[in-house]
Amino acid sequence: MKSTLPHLSAILLLTFASLISSTIGDIANLTFYGVWIGAGPQAIITKFESTLVLPGGSPDQSPTHDVQAFWPGMEPAKSNAVFQNVITNQGGGPGECPATNLTEQMRVWPGDTVKNVFTLDIPNGKWYNNWVVTPGEQGNAAGQQPFGGGFEFDPAFDTETKGAPYTGALLTIELQELGTWDFGSVMWQNVILEANTTETKWCTDGPSGPKNWNWTASPGTFSTSDKNLTTCYYAMIVLESPNPN
Repeated sequence: MKSTLPHLSAILLLTFASLISSTIGDIANLTFYGVWIGAGPQAIITKFESTLVLPGGSPDQSPTHDVQAFWPGMEPAKSNAVFQNVITNQGGGPGECPATNLTEQMRVWPGDTVKNVFTLDIPNGKWYNNWVVTPGEQGNAAGQQPFGGGFEFDPAFDTETKGAPYTGALLTIELQELGTWDFGSVMWQNVILEANTTETKWCTDGPSGPKNWNWTASPGTFSTSDKNLTTCYYAMIVLESPNPN
């Protein structure tokens, strides 16, 4: 898995980027905690939606080398490059990977929700990446207003994946250098994955993830359409703790 960290402390920064990563080099203590959802290498994702509830901030007030981030993203079957939206405590500088920044950084607060929707325009193969941030208690107290945006991304111009379709969806915590998981659990709500398949077992089986740390997921429910599309829904997926059960 290759990741770029375009930008969790008491003040969080939100950056949206298309991950068109060629190499991440040697990053000290690079660690991923994530779960994977997909119907298999032949089932193309056509929509991936999730709503992230921002956790409490890290107690570390000097995060220069304490790199922490979480993101939803997608990757092709034969490449570990990820198209992702990232929230991180890093504002730029040493220890970060190159990234294609598609919007300026935006301040968000613990308790805010960030709804991300990746939607494939099937006829032309382009992706639409849209997001909405809704303030929580701290954001409201700070005078934050709801905001959102979006952009169009053509994977045909991605030199890493060369336009290969996305078949796996990820919900991930990423740590680098001195970064530790000290900000509590990270929850995604209303997780929806639509894929070009009539198979449904992948949905009811639930997400895939390691067993050496703690995470949970609601049961998956599904619907199918006459266009050979299956839509899978999880009410909640929670990355709870780096410690095993």
